[in-house]
Amino acid sequence: YREARTRMACRCGEILARIHSMDPARLPPLQKMPAGEQIQQFRQIYLAFGEDLPVFDFAFRWLADHAPGESELRLVHGDFRNGNFIVGPEGIRAVLDWELAHLGDPLEDLGWLCVNSWRFGNLDEPVGGFGQREDLFAGYESAGGRKIDPDAVHFWEVFGTLKWGIMCLI
Repeated sequence: YREARTRMACRCGEILARIHSMDPARLPPLQKMPAGEQIQQFRQIYLAFGEDLPVFDFAFRWLADHAPGESELRLVHGDFRNGNFIVGPEGIRAVLDWELAHLGDPLEDLGWLCVNSWRFGNLDEPVGGFGQREDLFAGYESAGGRKIDPDAVHFWEVFGTLKWGIMCLI
């Protein structure tokens, strides 16, 4: 799989561009989940635990201060990461686990793929522990995805990290 890993970040970008290009009008009804609503949802879950975790409080403030503008709602996989790929020696064969699919900001998928928890110690390869952001972004744009705003992807990466932390509380 060594050869497959060299191309995997770019291939993830290409796959995500294809997913995000699907016409929402041709899809079954999906929940609309813009950034602000997701942050509020996870804030309520966090507050329900009654925990006082300063790093979570700081993350919520940071997200409020750095939220990107609302984007056109597109199909978002919702759990696009290396644990949900079938991979062969040639690369990604299939994307699994669509139960979190929704309409939202497409950059959410790119940020989620870069969350530290999916790197498994390969910190110098922020895309799933197997690649670089530049390759992910290049693959996305070359396959017809919109021009990537790295700051917006970073927002979603921070949100994904907070979201995973709250999911671990659950």
